[in-house]
Amino acid sequence: MKRKERMNCLFSGGGWMVHERASMRLYCFLSLFLYLPRFFFFLCLQVSEIVGSFPSVLMLSDAEFSHRLDVALAQMPKIFQHAIPFSDRMLEFGGSLLDTTVRFGGSMNRGSSLSPAVELRDPQKEQETQATEEMLREIAKAESESRVEGLQRWLERAAEGRRMGEQCLSVFNDLSSCLDSMCDVTAAVQEQSNLLSSNASALMVRKTKLEMVQEELERMIKHFTRIEVLTREAENPVLSANSTRYPSMLQEMEEEMQFLSRNPNFLSSKVYATRLALAQQRAFQCLKDAIVESVRSAQNVTVGSDVYRDAFYRRQRGSSNDAANTEDPALKTTTILPLPGVDGSSDAQRAVSDALRRINAIFCEKLSEKASLRRMVEAIGGDGESKDEVNDNEIFDAYRESRVLVVGPLLQNWLEAWCSVDAAAKPMPKLVNHLNSLMKIALAGEKEVFDEIWLREDFSARVFQQLVTGLSNEVYHVFRSQLLQVDELEELARTIEEIQWENTRQDNAAELSELLTKLIQDTQERLIFRTSVFLRQSIMRGGPTKAMLREFQSDGVKSDDSYIPALSNCVALLRILYPSLEFSVFSVFAEEAIHCALTQMQELARLMSQQRGENAAIKGLMCQLCHLIHLREELSRIDENITVVEKRIDLSKIAQRRVEIVQSSRESKKDVETEIKVCCERLVQMLFSGVSAPLSGVARKKPEEIRDAVSALEQNWTTQMELLRLFISNATTREVLLRPVRARIDELLRETDSIQQQQQQQQQQQPEQRTEGGTKTVVSAPASVPTAGNSFAPGQVEDGGTAELLQQETERQTPMPEKTIPSLRGDLDLV
Repeated sequence: MKRKERMNCLFSGGGWMVHERASMRLYCFLSLFLYLPRFFFFLCLQVSEIVGSFPSVLMLSDAEFSHRLDVALAQMPKIFQHAIPFSDRMLEFGGSLLDTTVRFGGSMNRGSSLSPAVELRDPQKEQETQATEEMLREIAKAESESRVEGLQRWLERAAEGRRMGEQCLSVFNDLSSCLDSMCDVTAAVQEQSNLLSSNASALMVRKTKLEMVQEELERMIKHFTRIEVLTREAENPVLSANSTRYPSMLQEMEEEMQFLSRNPNFLSSKVYATRLALAQQRAFQCLKDAIVESVRSAQNVTVGSDVYRDAFYRRQRGSSNDAANTEDPALKTTTILPLPGVDGSSDAQRAVSDALRRINAIFCEKLSEKASLRRMVEAIGGDGESKDEVNDNEIFDAYRESRVLVVGPLLQNWLEAWCSVDAAAKPMPKLVNHLNSLMKIALAGEKEVFDEIWLREDFSARVFQQLVTGLSNEVYHVFRSQLLQVDELEELARTIEEIQWENTRQDNAAELSELLTKLIQDTQERLIFRTSVFLRQSIMRGGPTKAMLREFQSDGVKSDDSYIPALSNCVALLRILYPSLEFSVFSVFAEEAIHCALTQMQELARLMSQQRGENAAIKGLMCQLCHLIHLREELSRIDENITVVEKRIDLSKIAQRRVEIVQSSRESKKDVETEIKVCCERLVQMLFSGVSAPLSGVARKKPEEIRDAVSALEQNWTTQMELLRLFISNATTREVLLRPVRARIDELLRETDSIQQQQQQQQQQQPEQRTEGGTKTVVSAPASVPTAGNSFAPGQVEDGGTAELLQQETERQTPMPEKTIPSLRGDLDLV
């Protein structure tokens, strides 16, 4: 169709008027030109393929191929320079060239004149045109074949080659079908092979799994068989931890136990685990028995050694046995160990340390023979097993007991010897110091021994404190026996202070804190017991004696030693107990002691007031106040309030089915202040009464009597001042006590002076009344009172004003008002 379109374009050019013959020639030439190159190229290809030169042609480059093609086609124009006789040949095919040209040209003109969109072709004419074109091609082909030289031969060869190619193609098709069949067979065989391979692989995997299962079963059976063997070995009565088989047996037991723990799903795991656990316990028990036996053997060897026997202190015998001692060579070699603290030098402590080191060396040397057993225990304990499974407490208990039996008697012997050398010169505080020094030396040696015997550091935390407790009990019994012989409170208090100081020292061993705490508790217990005895014997029964009463009556209180025994003992007890006991316990004893002392002071004032002599009652009050002030001074040194809470059951409402618990508290300091207040009030009242006694009834006295009364008052004041100075040595305290007395006496003197002035005025008015009235008599006293220097006139009688003054004087002699007490109390606090 493309070639036809080209031809239509060529012949339909506008205005072309060509000859029919020329047009046909041109058409034929163009047809040959378009057809022959392709024909010859195809022919060459066919021939080359047949003769086998086609691979060489394919190997040519594009330029070479074009050159050869041009050379081959160079003769073609000469051959086809004459037109092809289409008219003659058309007659052979039964047609004419004119009809063909006319039909071809008309069809071309119509084709060019009509638009492609509206062109309508007749099917018959289209068939005729196609037939004509086919005829022309056949004519051109036949003419070309006839004109080209050798073309027939080439065509025959091409036909032969085609035939051979068709044969080859048939052979190739047969071969291809065979190959396809073989491929199908091969695919089927391959599929079967794959199936067989997969089956074989599955069988191999299954076989491998079965082999693995078999191996695993054999391994499991081997484990369970070995567990049975180990169980029988552990049940063997002749099993010994010293045998060469024992360590490997423990290792195998551990491995089998780990195997059972990794495989808990087996049906027999629990049964075999139980049996193996029992076997392990038997094996561990055998090991523990061997270690305990080695420790006890080391203990026996150490205790039986000469070094250990020579370390004990033996008191020298009397002179009667000196000759026997010198004759016995065995006693000559016995050395007496110097005791720490006896001579006050460090050589004694060094000797004790050397003695313990020699004894410990014997113990460690004996235990080193069985060191492998201890290493096994340490290895077992380090494998992550719990303490309950290993249960090594028996070993450590045996070690602790052996060390206590070795070192404990030595410490006890040395302490007893130290106490027996000079019991009078060895008070309890020195015993505490010596005990602490001795324990520190012993603990230092025990740490060295423990570190040499045991390699595990965690064992020390478990065992060492118990070991210290065991050694502490040995020295504690010695301390306890000496403590029960001490009755002095001062020594017990100093012992507590010494123990507390030893406990707070930085260089003190931390392991001894428990021992020191126990010593403090026992000493405090002893101190509490002796305090209760002291309260009953020295404070409750420490009242004043007759000699003390006579001394107080004559000389007063001269010094601190002049107080009654109850107060002195109470003060001494407070000083001793306050730093030594807990404050709750101290408060109970302090309250009881203070209460007893206050009772004895009241008894002192009562007994002194019953004594014969001048001012006995006021001396008793002064002596009581002196004792109270001294007690308050001692209580001021105690920072806290001494309070005792009492609880009791109130049964008053038991009829109403109610039982109440009543609680009350007492503060000793407040009780002392209350006693001081009451005593001061009574003393001030008695001082005022004693000093102002001469001025009683001053309104009825004459001026001369008033002057004598004032002189007597001044004398009494001086006497009371001297008397108060005997009991109260502090001037400030005396001034505080005399201040309210002086104020009331001054007021009384002013009133007395007023009375004297009234009397003088009355005497001056009497002569004037006689001159005026003559016989008039005065029946009432004047409102004013004469001064103290004047006296009453003869025959003077009391009137209503004098009675009023006497009533005022009587009111002044009543006890002091409550408003003066606060100032008095405040002044006494200054003491």
